[in-house]
Amino acid sequence: MNQSTKAFSLIEVIIAASILSIAIFWVYKLIGENTKLISNNDNYLQANYQLQNITKCIDYFWETIFDTGSTQEYSINFGSGNTECLTGSYNTSFDFTGVTIDGIEYSLFMKTSATGSNYIDWEIGSFWEGVGKITTTYRQIQ
Repeated sequence: MNQSTKAFSLIEVIIAASILSIAIFWVYKLIGENTKLISNNDNYLQANYQLQNITKCIDYFWETIFDTGSTQEYSINFGSGNTECLTGSYNTSFDFTGVTIDGIEYSLFMKTSATGSNYIDWEIGSFWEGVGKITTTYRQIQ
């Protein structure tokens, strides 16, 4: 009697299991990367929102305390309740306490890039190591 049984060989099962394992690993890695991107996107948006707050602080001061003829950089802090507008010397080690939001401390800074009789051009920025340095320009008109 000739019996013919159809089944998978051990090699075929091992190859199929390996392919399935790799596919599942890639899916989990993709989910992890997407979660990380979403989190960083929220932090990036928060850093950009701080740039708007810097412009309000600059408008509040105008040029009364700034040496607009130099390239001096200034750090900005909004106080313990984020209701004040404080400035200090900019330091590349970011010793000046920045703004803390959701447990993340953003260092805010500004410097003049050009001046005219009725305007000052500012380069403003925000820094957090998870996002990096975000800068933009702002023209302050008197």
